[in-house]
Amino acid sequence: NVDKNAFVARWKACGGLVKPSGTESVSSRAGSTVDVDIHSSAPKTPAKSPIKAEVVPPAPPPPPPITRVPPEVLTLIASHTERPDLLSLTRVSRAVSSAALDALYARVDLATLSFARGEKCIGILAKNRDAAGRVRYFACARMPGDVSAISDGEAPILAGGPGVSVMTITFALALANMHALKSLSMPRFDAALLFHAPFRLTHLTFTCSSVSSEGAREMMAWLARQDALTELALPNLVLEPSF
Repeated sequence: NVDKNAFVARWKACGGLVKPSGTESVSSRAGSTVDVDIHSSAPKTPAKSPIKAEVVPPAPPPPPPITRVPPEVLTLIASHTERPDLLSLTRVSRAVSSAALDALYARVDLATLSFARGEKCIGILAKNRDAAGRVRYFACARMPGDVSAISDGEAPILAGGPGVSVMTITFALALANMHALKSLSMPRFDAALLFHAPFRLTHLTFTCSSVSSEGAREMMAWLARQDALTELALPNLVLEPSF
């Protein structure tokens, strides 16, 4: 316990410095003084504020190695992949999915599909601008709503009556979405389908055997805007003497 009389004597010897009531000064061995409570058995020391540890966020994980492969290389690899496998690759990752979709939609040939599946494909391309924008080659063996080209046993979906115009509009929307199309093969020229198409073709084929005078004029007017065209083919065309 601290002796009060000893503190008072020391205080007087130091010149009688005034201290707060209930405290006395005690010299330490280092020569500094601290204020102590005469009613307490231990000197008071200044309270220390708690040290807050800095929280460092964890580093993000490194990107997968597949992201370092150029997209052109992924697309080239996907182009040599079977179509069922391409469907599986679309679920792998964003980079692989984009390359797989490019290969999946790069070439669309409706001649290899049934009538019902062909019209379903046209509907998808009309609604999905991303898918249609990946098409580079498009071919169809019959025009939309052409019932005469339907094989036996196939239901003529949207064929006949007002449904023909609906399918024609759907077909036009699909072509309008194919902004990157380079090669096109169709049975005949149709101004309603092609005049609003944004693509710049390099190869164009019409498989019709005849062209009317009015149709020829419309086709030539449309071809004048296809300045990137390098090949125009009409393999089955038979010109009439009066053409």
